[in-house]
Amino acid sequence: MDLQELLESLISLPSIVIAYYDDLYGYPWGRMRLTGSLCLGFAFWLAILSLLFNHA
Repeated sequence: MDLQELLESLISLPSIVIAYYDDLYGYPWGRMRLTGSLCLGFAFWLAILSLLFNHA
């Protein structure tokens, strides 16, 4: 696997994940669930970093 194929697979990864959620939960609900999961994950790690830096 050369660099070009690796870059193409990395670029197509988000669309593969979106297609997986669409197939699993249906069109509008899959994307809403994916967006909610990403937001909750971001908020979780932001809260962890905030706690670490505020009490350090």
